[in-house]
Amino acid sequence: MGITKRAQYKVFNGTDFDTINFQSEAENHSLYRQAIINGNFDVWQRGTAFNFVANVTPASPYTADRWFMTKVYGDTLSVTRQAFAVGQIAVPNNPRFFLRSTYGSGTGKSVNIVQRIEGLPFSGMPITISFWAKSNTSNQLNILFEQYYSSGVEDGWSTKSVTLTTTWTQYTYTLNAASSIGRVIDDNICNSTLILQAGFANANDYVDIAQVQLNAGTTALPFSPKSYAQELLDCQRYYELASINTLVGNTQVNGITLPLMYMFKARKRVNPTISFSSTGGSNVDSTAPIVYAVTQDMATCYKTNTNNVNGWSSWYSTMSVDAEL
Repeated sequence: MGITKRAQYKVFNGTDFDTINFQSEAENHSLYRQAIINGNFDVWQRGTAFNFVANVTPASPYTADRWFMTKVYGDTLSVTRQAFAVGQIAVPNNPRFFLRSTYGSGTGKSVNIVQRIEGLPFSGMPITISFWAKSNTSNQLNILFEQYYSSGVEDGWSTKSVTLTTTWTQYTYTLNAASSIGRVIDDNICNSTLILQAGFANANDYVDIAQVQLNAGTTALPFSPKSYAQELLDCQRYYELASINTLVGNTQVNGITLPLMYMFKARKRVNPTISFSSTGGSNVDSTAPIVYAVTQDMATCYKTNTNNVNGWSSWYSTMSVDAEL
């Protein structure tokens, strides 16, 4: 019987080298290896530039997939996708993009850059958070982690503060996640939350974030990027943006429904919320499509025919499928 050889990393812990073992490529991308989805900021389904005012406006605070903003207060803030220069070596692994938060005006002068991790996978375990960051000046950034069990029941925040510089620097924070023994767990809403809280001293200050990772253990493991296809699929468990259309012939009965069944690209975390934009068509009503049924795997929706003669009717729309935590 063959023996499976485990891949190994040697990671310096400050005084000596730790040996980190991984059995396979699949294990390299396991939850304990990297719990953050889209930590490389490759996927931006909702767009690549966002403006926020008055305690997060617009209604959806999401920017890069799986990352959302909170506590903007009355400030103005922009969040944009920025590209690394081709061939740069300041941040390893040849990343393409990073997230930039730019402060405009107001009194709060901070923003929370947040990702919720499904469930409580690190309960009672040591974890290490690592990321690369820089700023235009010596702004402060707080690293926070908390576990949320059920409505109103959570741990206190574990916090570390760092002062950013104008050059890309890797920062790490090792902590022990609280045990969930004896806690009442609501499986529908329990999560582990990472917040990178960026502070700003002056108008037009900015903070740049890249290659965010959260792994089990007391050592920050080397960042291991996924393929874009795999990262997108992981993001689509929580959110999917789809262009849909249908074409129906011989729709000579006014008021007949024109249905469309759409299979999601990834099974959703829960039955998602569906919304539509950029809707149009021919010989159909002018209202938004109506959702007839939705599951974790598919949605059925329709519009109504307005054509009284033999011919073609069609409609199209952009559908947002939201199952975020």
